[in-house]
Amino acid sequence: MEIHEIVKKCKDQNSNENFKILYDALFDKVYKYIKVRVKNENDADDICQEVFVSLWNNMSDFIYISKAHFYGYVFTIVKRKIYKYRKFFVQYSDLSKTYSLEEDINLDSHEDLLKCVSSLSKRYKEIIELRYFLDLDFDSISFVMNISEGNARVLHNRAVKKIRGKMLNYE
Repeated sequence: MEIHEIVKKCKDQNSNENFKILYDALFDKVYKYIKVRVKNENDADDICQEVFVSLWNNMSDFIYISKAHFYGYVFTIVKRKIYKYRKFFVQYSDLSKTYSLEEDINLDSHEDLLKCVSSLSKRYKEIIELRYFLDLDFDSISFVMNISEGNARVLHNRAVKKIRGKMLNYE
């Protein structure tokens, strides 16, 4: 079943069964996005729960325009919940594990790639995570990041070039 059909059923019938289908369709992407930013599994579970409660409570107000618009709506809720978490529980500290590019040079390429991604700026890191970890298209990424689709493509290309440049240092 397509996402627009699931959303329509949730809005029209407002039943637990329909929302469960929506939950199952969204959970992996939402949870991965949260987990990458929070690192603590228990906190990620709590934030994910808050996201879906908020989605349930506000579903009747949502007007479906497109798949990208819906993902933008969902990930805006996610980003706000993460911000709230950071504001009240972490006092704006950086939750992502940062690496020094000079240490542990003899690691395998997967770990090197993760180091390179973690060393990127916040915007570049976010676009790489949305594109490759969550497998979102550029239209959806543009809604999530509140930028144009063209800008999303440009940021993606720049991030990939930076990663390639850093990966050459590991070879």
